[in-house]
Amino acid sequence: KNRSITDELMHENSYLRDAINTAIKTIHKLTLGTRKVKGQLQRLKHAKNNWDRGVHADKALKLSNVTHKHLGVFEDTLKALHDKEDLYSPEHKSKTLELGADQSNFGMYFANSHKELQETIRASVQEWNKEFEEDE
Repeated sequence: KNRSITDELMHENSYLRDAINTAIKTIHKLTLGTRKVKGQLQRLKHAKNNWDRGVHADKALKLSNVTHKHLGVFEDTLKALHDKEDLYSPEHKSKTLELGADQSNFGMYFANSHKELQETIRASVQEWNKEFEEDE
């Protein structure tokens, strides 16, 4: 089907808008999870006895596992991007497709823009390591 330039731009914009909306939802879920873990760890710090400490530690671990589950779909793909590997090679293709299925257009944008994202991923790892070392 032949589309006009305007139709193509509208289609592309709806794809990017969906990718951005899914990215924002994902970031928001991770932010909420991290905030809840932080709250439980603060309560753990101020708990009066071992029982209370255990309760807060257990809640923090459960919340951390939920957050990690949301990140799990990205984990192998991010490692492959960091190592500058092809996301569509046989060893990574299933994870790349899983990312697209789980994160819809955001996942597919992430996978299809892998060459552009590789340097961004490497830079974020370097920044994180630098910030972590400064905080210690």
